[in-house]
Amino acid sequence: MNVKTTPLPENLKIKDVIEGETEIPKILVKFLHYLIGGPDSRRGNTDMNTKRIGSIASDIVYSTTTGRKKPGKQLKLGLTVKSLTGSKRVIEVLNRLGHCASYTTLEELETELTYSMEDNDLTPDGIEKDPNLATGVAFDNFDRFVETLSGKDTLHDTVGIVY
Repeated sequence: MNVKTTPLPENLKIKDVIEGETEIPKILVKFLHYLIGGPDSRRGNTDMNTKRIGSIASDIVYSTTTGRKKPGKQLKLGLTVKSLTGSKRVIEVLNRLGHCASYTTLEELETELTYSMEDNDLTPDGIEKDPNLATGVAFDNFDRFVETLSGKDTLHDTVGIVY
C-alpha cells in the first residue's frame, strides 16, 4: 500500500505511460520469482517468467490499491486493446478483472497524448520535410458492397494521400 507513486505529468509522453504511475515493490517481485520459479533461481529467471512475474505483480499492485495506483501494464494494455478493438465493453471487462485502467482513464490519457505530440511525430515515414516544398493531404472514404442489409461482406476504408 505504501508503494512509491509518481503522478503522470501534464505534458504526457509515451515513456510516461510505459513507466506508469508507480513502481513495483522489489520484495513483491522477489516473492513472485520464488513462487513461480521455485527455489532454483535458474528456473525462475527465464524471459517468459520475468514477463509473467511483472504482469502478475502489476495486477497485484493495481488490485490492492483498488486502481488508485496504476503500473505501466494497466495503462499500456488498456491503450493497446482500446486501439486494436475500439470496444468499450472489452476494456470494461479487462478493467473489472484488474488487468487495465478504466475506459474513462484511457480516454483521458489518449487526449493528453494527442495534445503533447510534437509535429515531427505526425509525419509519415518517407515524407521529406523541407521548408521549400509545399505539401497537401487528402483523405477519402472507400466503401464497397454497402448495399447489403446485414452489412456482411462490406468494406469501409479510409485512404489518405500526401502530395
